[in-house]
Amino acid sequence: MPLAVPSTSAAPAGFEWRRLGRDRLLVRRDVGDELSRLLPLFLDLRQVPGAVVLPGGRGLTLAAPVRDDIRAVLRRNLRGGLPARFVRDLYLASGARPFAELKATERLRAAGVPVPECLGAIVRRVALVAYRGAVATRAVEPSVNLWVALQRTADAGERRRLCRQALAVVDALLAAGAVHPDLNLQNFLVQGEGQSARLWLIDCDGVRFTATGAGERASAFERVRRSCRKLDPAGEVVEPEWFDG
Repeated sequence: MPLAVPSTSAAPAGFEWRRLGRDRLLVRRDVGDELSRLLPLFLDLRQVPGAVVLPGGRGLTLAAPVRDDIRAVLRRNLRGGLPARFVRDLYLASGARPFAELKATERLRAAGVPVPECLGAIVRRVALVAYRGAVATRAVEPSVNLWVALQRTADAGERRRLCRQALAVVDALLAAGAVHPDLNLQNFLVQGEGQSARLWLIDCDGVRFTATGAGERASAFERVRRSCRKLDPAGEVVEPEWFDG
């Protein structure tokens, strides 16, 4: 079945489709020209002007200037688990995950879930049913992921408050009828400090929309607790019970 990247598919409000050779892009109109230059460079693993490598994640993630007033986080779609040993960045499917992620992110933002703005996505066909892809989101600056923030916070009460904020983000996600497959502490960003700190949820690859009842709620909080146990098995920084919901 050929790769489905339809030129006539409806773009979210404010976005447009572009085609550049083998590349198909869905970009926000106000930064479409800039991203049409940056995203192909990123997929080629060539130098992206002004970019810096960001730590964490499964692979290469960059922060790069798009315009004087906008910096983007560029993230390649990479496989995890066992499939990553064989096809690290190739996807064999009739759909295109970067475009699905962009549309899911926009839907979550419209529902009031604190996720970064999506700026664009790219899919490059490398065979009849295979592609590589990447997504660009607006950088949340300054910020660190929740796990780093918790390690830097000496006061246990403040750490628990940050965890309760993360719970509120998960509640907003569930209220929007969405399930996030990777609710780990490193997929929450903390912007600012103290009472003014704001939390964001990132990496919406694989988010699906469904009826979110008690079962989905319990599963969501268990995914966060499992992340706590994995990152902090001795319970020195965070107690999984803080995420009981």
